[in-house]
Amino acid sequence: MWAVLVTLSRVQRVVRSLVITGSVMIAARALATPQQVAESSLHGLPSHPKWIPEEEPLFGSYLASGDGEASGAFSGHIFWDLYEDQLRNDRHSAFFRRFIERDGSRYPFQIIGIYTQASADPQRWRISGVITFADKTALGTAHEPFTGTRDSGTRTSHFTIWADRDSR
Repeated sequence: MWAVLVTLSRVQRVVRSLVITGSVMIAARALATPQQVAESSLHGLPSHPKWIPEEEPLFGSYLASGDGEASGAFSGHIFWDLYEDQLRNDRHSAFFRRFIERDGSRYPFQIIGIYTQASADPQRWRISGVITFADKTALGTAHEPFTGTRDSGTRTSHFTIWADRDSR
């Protein structure tokens, strides 16, 4: 009988240890969950020339240029040129060449993403991808993931930039 009780108490200790370890691992993953660090609202400018005409895009054809505002860790006035590969109707790969102005300085950056239709409405699109900088000056990191939406009818977009605690 004593051997059975000792064995059961060892099993209970092992189970308790596994439960505690599992709880700590879940909590640690929750802490590493990406957090919103910046937002931007963009507006297309009809018939506006390219802001950066001298540089070739990574891919795609020129579609539009515009401007907008950013807040959070990425605050300032944004100027952008958009290039897309529209060979497929259900998704478009997109390349943005941009810069943000703040405090009298310009910080160039690029965005590579994929647009997918957000609903049956052909004007509404979702995008996700990565934003990259030449250095860590503007955002505190060289690249971060982003998500966003676009309404083609109003030529407006909204992006959210995400970062985990360890990337900044």
